[in-house]
This record gives sequence, structure tokens and C-alpha cells, in this order.
Amino acid sequence: MSPVSRRGAELPTPTRWRSALAISLVVAALCLFDGNLDGNEAGKLALARQAVDPGWIPGDWYLNDSQGYQWLFQQLSGRVVGWLGFGPGSLLLRLLGYGLWGWALAGFTVPLGLPPALAALAAGLFSLQQGVVAAEWMVGSAEPKTFAYAALLLAYTAWRQRRWWPCGLYSGLACSFHLLVGGFGVLSLAGLTLLRAGWRWRRPSLAPWTWGFLLAALPALLAVVEQLLGGAAHRRSPPGGACRRRAGSTWCCAIPTTCCPAAGRRATGPGWG
Repeated sequence: MSPVSRRGAELPTPTRWRSALAISLVVAALCLFDGNLDGNEAGKLALARQAVDPGWIPGDWYLNDSQGYQWLFQQLSGRVVGWLGFGPGSLLLRLLGYGLWGWALAGFTVPLGLPPALAALAAGLFSLQQGVVAAEWMVGSAEPKTFAYAALLLAYTAWRQRRWWPCGLYSGLACSFHLLVGGFGVLSLAGLTLLRAGWRWRRPSLAPWTWGFLLAALPALLAVVEQLLGGAAHRRSPPGGACRRRAGSTWCCAIPTTCCPAAGRRATGPGWG
């Protein structure tokens, strides 16, 4: 069954729902229990927990380092892990990310004519080896990237259908979840627009895209402005013994999953990842 078009927009069809479900189930089978609370995931969820509950480990230097450009993810995941705990919360967040990513990817596979089984197979093969360089990935851990890439795929689908308001909205959401993913995605969309229509593209379509983008990207834009105006200069210096500096750019943090003495692991320091 092919999508039914109405005013240039593809409506949700049973085929897309089945494809999204098949993709999500395959990705969950391959990724759900892979490296739980390991590395960057533990750090991101700990930052999110502290962002929504400042009284949780208030003296930790790393956890109090501002990452407001990921405010949207922190508000979502911080409440989930505060309610369920880090272990179950990370699993629920992974499932939410897989579901959103599967729905977004189905927006590509259905118009291509791929049945749900082949779409799931393609997603599974991709999940096994996602990165080409720098160990980059799209779907896996409970981190902002999964949600940002899902929003970006939705933006590309809306762009293909020339639905500029949703395209801008999804582009802004991608930036609010992960500034680098969303930012490079917006540049790619701009390049595709110029390649498709050249400089004669319909400039009136820019207004709805811009309003949608600004609305959804507002949390990230405000955080960037705060950083540029000197917010980084007021970061707290590490209190004595609260979080010990390690070699390079790693710290020993005060939660069991990332604390060096308890788990033998090190969490990455503040960054844009």
C-alpha cells in the first residue's frame, strides 16, 4: 500500500507503521543491551539528572558544567532517570529513540517501495556498522544524537514533500537535541535546496521554514548566545575532592556508573558530543 497524498503531504499509512515497527524492533534487538551506561551515555544521563534536579550531587564540578545547548534532551531524559533510575531509565530512553528513529526512517523506505521486512533488514545491517570515521553513529545509546538524527530524517522527508513549516520545525528540533547534528543537517538541506532549484528557488517558502526553525531551535539558540556572551567564563572551578581531574580531559565523577574507583571507568569531560 503506497502513501496517500493530500496537498503534497504523505499521510501515515499502515505500511509506514509496519515498517517503523519492524525497523524499531530490529534495532532494539541489536542495540538495546549493548554497552548500557557505558562511556558517554552515563555522562549525558547524569548531566540530565542534575539539570532537572540541582540538589542531586550539587557539589560535583562536571555535573554542574552547563550544557544548555542540550536542554531539550536533558529535560526529557533527566525526568525519566529521576523517576525510574539510571538502568531502567536508559532502556526506556533507548526504546523511545529507536521508535522515533524507526518512524523517521520509514518515511524514506516506504516511498522507495521497500516492504517492512527489507526495511528492517537494511536498518539492521546499518546498525551493525554505522560509523565510517571517528566512530560516529546515528542510533544506539540513550544520547541526544539518536533523537537529533531522527528529527533530521523527518526534516529531510518534509523537505522532499516541500512542506516547509514542518521541515523548519524538525530542523530546529534536531538542533535543540544536538547542535552539531542539527547544524550540519541544516547546511545539507540548504545545499540540497540550491542543487534542486538553484538561485531561482521559491523564496516565499523561506518564511515558514524560518519560523518553524526558530521556534523549535530556541532552546539551543539561547544556550549558544549565553555561551558567546561569556557564560563559559563563570563555570565553577572544581571543589576540593568533589571531582578529581584525570589525565587529558577526563574526570572521576560522583555516580557509581562513571566513578573511577567504583566502576573502573572514566567519563569524558564537557564537550559538544
